[in-house]
Amino acid sequence: MKYSIFAALLCIGFGFVHRQSDRPNNIVVANDDGWATAQTRAQFKALEAAGFNLVLSCPAINKSGTGSSTAPPTTLTAPCEFNTCTTGSPPEGSDPEDPRLNYVNSESVNSVRFRIQTLRPQFFGGLPDLVVSGPNVGGQYISVRAVIKVGPIGTSEPLVRSEQRSRQPPKEYPQLRFRPAESPSPLSSLDTDPNSALSISARIYADLTTTFTTTLLAAG
Repeated sequence: MKYSIFAALLCIGFGFVHRQSDRPNNIVVANDDGWATAQTRAQFKALEAAGFNLVLSCPAINKSGTGSSTAPPTTLTAPCEFNTCTTGSPPEGSDPEDPRLNYVNSESVNSVRFRIQTLRPQFFGGLPDLVVSGPNVGGQYISVRAVIKVGPIGTSEPLVRSEQRSRQPPKEYPQLRFRPAESPSPLSSLDTDPNSALSISARIYADLTTTFTTTLLAAG
């Protein structure tokens, strides 16, 4: 799948968006800051409101800055991020009210790889079209990559090596990565303190990245 950034920006400039049925629609939402930040959940909600078919899969705790580290999922020896699951919780889990919201107690690349392998038949019926990573806390940039890179540095590599070890052809998952400059806040703050600067910025960045994603995919 080839995306034209120039075409996407041209579409944004002229306010042109294809019909939703014309675009790739299956997206994995990732974020190495963890599954329970306001930024992660605001992004999920914004993409969901735009009509995308989503699965969120992130580390159970903040794994920002771990790069291409990889490790098998393990039972929680401490609570999940912002106490969203208890000590002793299983290595993989989901929100009891929404099975599309998932954590994996491992590195960022493992959380995405595991959910692509285990949840795609249930929710996608095939491979995802795109991985949207972020908005992450950190330096300001947007990147578009041909192969999934979950995290700041080179985390596509463990995914490719794993596929090669199993003698399967490497799978490539296009990815958008967004990294605005702000501080992480718990997902509950979106409801308990919706007018705080962090809640407002989380929604603004989520809306902006959703507009970019929608337009880029519509551009073909």
